This record gives sequence, structure tokens and C-alpha cells, in this order.
Amino acid sequence: MKLISHKAIGISSALLFNFDIKGVVAAAAGAILPDVIDMTISGKNKWLWRKLHRTISHWWALWVAVICASLMIDMGSDYVNSTVFCLAIGALTHLACDLLTPMGLPLFNPFKQKAVSLNIFPTGSLREYLFAALFAAGVVLYKLL
Repeated sequence: MKLISHKAIGISSALLFNFDIKGVVAAAAGAILPDVIDMTISGKNKWLWRKLHRTISHWWALWVAVICASLMIDMGSDYVNSTVFCLAIGALTHLACDLLTPMGLPLFNPFKQKAVSLNIFPTGSLREYLFAALFAAGVVLYKLL
């Protein structure tokens, strides 16, 4: 998925989960974090990007571990814990969205190229944007009713 779709779905999911404004911002950041991590590490090197993208930063176990750590480890304040929790929830929405694309996600080994995919729509397609828009609109309607 494209970053705009990830942001729309991350923010919508945060609203659906009744996150406060800080949580919504953290979830929105988390919704693009896996790709930002890959972009930062690979720099402008396209070969490295292709090798790195959708490996460790897109592995569900990493973000589940972050959620568990935020719930179990005293990081000094509830604010830090809740921010990390919301950030990781946003990252998990990113992964859920990428699961819908042909490239998919790693299931057990983040460094194997074989991925699990539901292959619902191609990245950047009209169907992707419609899905993101309908999801966001559905959340808004649900919250209003």
C-alpha cells in the first residue's frame, strides 16, 4: 500500500479503538513506520530497498513484542507506555494492509522472501484507494451512529 492509504487506515483504526488525540497521532506515525524504517536504512539505494523491504520491519512478531513490552515494562510513565502501544498498533494496521497486496508479508521468518498474501489489490491501484476511503468512511459513519 501507499503511505497515504496506510495513514488513512491507521488514523481510522485509532479512532475506532477510541484512542485519545495523542494515541491517534502515535498510531498514524506507526501506520507508516515500517516503510519509514526501510527507507531510512536503505537510503536511496533501490537494490538495498528491494532486499530489505518487508523483512524485519514488516514482521508481525516484532510489533507484537513491542506491544507486550509496552504493557509489561515500566518505561517511566504511562504516557510513554501508551504512546509506544499506540505506535505499535499503528504498525500492525500497516502490516494488515500490506497483507492485502500481492507482495504480502513474512509469516515465520522475516528474511525469507516467500510471503503470505491475500492478494486483494495491487499497491497504488484504484482498488487500494477505494478500500482505504471506504474503510475510513465506514469508521466515521460507525462513530457517528
